[in-house]
This record gives sequence, C-alpha cells and structure tokens, in this order.
Amino acid sequence: AIADAGGLDLALLGLGGNGHVGMNEPGTDPSSRTHVATLHPTTRDHASDYGATATPTWGVTMGLATLLEADELWLLVTGGHKRHVLADVIEGPVDPDVPASLLRDHPRFKVLADEPAAQALTDRR
Repeated sequence: AIADAGGLDLALLGLGGNGHVGMNEPGTDPSSRTHVATLHPTTRDHASDYGATATPTWGVTMGLATLLEADELWLLVTGGHKRHVLADVIEGPVDPDVPASLLRDHPRFKVLADEPAAQALTDRR
C-alpha cells in the first residue's frame, strides 16, 4: 500500500539502544517489508521507559527495505546511553546486527543527535 501511494516522503526514526530502528531488531533482513517483529530482550526491557504497562514481545513495523525507499531518512538520537551505538551506526561497518547502520548509505540520511549522544563521536576524533 505504501508503494502504491507513492512511497514515503520522510521516515522519522529513533535509534534503539541496540541499534534497532522501527522495531527492526539486530539481524533483521535488509530486504524486509512490513512485518511482525519479535522484540529483542533489551527493547522489551526499555518499553517501560515509554509508559508501557505490560512488556510487549512483538510489534508491527515497516521493514528496512521500505524505510530505505523513503525520500528522506531522519534518525533522532537522544541520551548519553546511546553514544556508543550511534558511533557504531556512523563509523562502524554497515551490518544487519546494527540495523540503523544500513541507513547510512541513503543519499538523504540525516542524524539529529543531542550533545550527550554525539559525545562518542567527538571523543573518537
């Protein structure tokens, strides 16, 4: 349905602490489309940070291939606890074990990070 509607103009994503984006957990197939995702234990553990009253074990998400077809990709990153995974996304290998790293080659990929999250990049220089 997304493709039939002309695709996404903008995919606005958050970076998960294990490198996931949009419930595309580590190891997700890069050619994935909308699917039911089994949530990684670390993702489940952090669900309470967002007000979940029960621990979710799955969710429905757009797959990585669908996201990569968007005209623009913006990745929001907040908090010092994500600084090391952000460094992996930006400077590490492009790897399905860090799904957000697959976004890096998109021609209109932007990272919007707060100062604590960006600190690891500054520290590496």
